[in-house]
Amino acid sequence: MPGGFDIVHAHDARSHTLGAFLARAPLVVSRRVAFPVRTSAVSRWKYSRPTMYLAVSRFVAGELIRAGVAADRIRVVYDGIPVPERPADGDAILVPHTLDPAKGMALADAGAARAGVAVRHSTDLAADLPHARALIYLSQSEGLGSGILLAMAHGVTVIASNTGGTPELIQDGVNGILVDNNEESVVAAFARIDPRMGLAARQTVIQNFTERHMVEATLEAYRAC
Repeated sequence: MPGGFDIVHAHDARSHTLGAFLARAPLVVSRRVAFPVRTSAVSRWKYSRPTMYLAVSRFVAGELIRAGVAADRIRVVYDGIPVPERPADGDAILVPHTLDPAKGMALADAGAARAGVAVRHSTDLAADLPHARALIYLSQSEGLGSGILLAMAHGVTVIASNTGGTPELIQDGVNGILVDNNEESVVAAFARIDPRMGLAARQTVIQNFTERHMVEATLEAYRAC
């Protein structure tokens, strides 16, 4: 147990860098973002140091493999969230409020306007989802989608971009709706909103994406170090 601990677990890029230089115990790094890993000499050295990577989705694991990380040094550990006692019971169609152009708020607004559907921007999904029936979650790139999981746990139908790790959460037409990032696809999705998909999404979370699932997968990865 060097230094009084068994494992160093880095959860962001800065702690990954510090761990690469300083860790004397096995270094575990969580990778949550979908964008490709840099391929500079410094980056290759940094990514060669960890004993194990915990990728938030199979998509993110694939990005690590494409960067040269050996597959046997990667475990997929999905996010886990608490499941509310009761499903949502409301009529609001929510769009996360964001100033990031890659997150698709403008596209959601444009699609809703063309469909004649009123949407509400949310700055606090945890507070607003219990009163919602749908969430429009569009993005150009997504490691997994914590907001998507939160809505699914509330039994809310999610309309989400078919990108990154999102298809690992949503099966189109079964427990949510996947769309291309264009207005026509978003407009068509509003007519498909169905509370039965929301309830199926809630069951998906209960069966696969609770905090218990995340903790157990993380401990299993630690034991493999």
